[in-house]
Amino acid sequence: MWAFPVPTRLNLRLATFNVGGVDALRKGPDRITTVRDALTRDLQRMSEDCDPDVIALQEVVRVTDAHTTLDIVCLPEGYDYKFVEAFNSHDYQAPGRKQKYRDAGWKPEVRLQQGMAFAVKRQ
Repeated sequence: MWAFPVPTRLNLRLATFNVGGVDALRKGPDRITTVRDALTRDLQRMSEDCDPDVIALQEVVRVTDAHTTLDIVCLPEGYDYKFVEAFNSHDYQAPGRKQKYRDAGWKPEVRLQQGMAFAVKRQ
């Protein structure tokens, strides 16, 4: 079990952000960095505009191969991050979805994970 330190003030600013990770995966491995860069800019802008204490992220994806793990989100400075997997391409039994990822260029040995994440501002 893990826990982030919770701000002690009563005024909690919460922001939500739908990452759209499934669409990013369908664009294939050649486009994942471009999508990640655009999401990073959007999250930075949102954090500057509303200065949230907590950001709840939906449809977050993580790509893992034999050497690296890439999260599709890169948070603004000053936030701690926790990814929670809902399902992945190795254990999920949906042949149609798996085939869409293969057709997009993802290799079978690459583990594609989808879930949610929380970012909490450091105190």
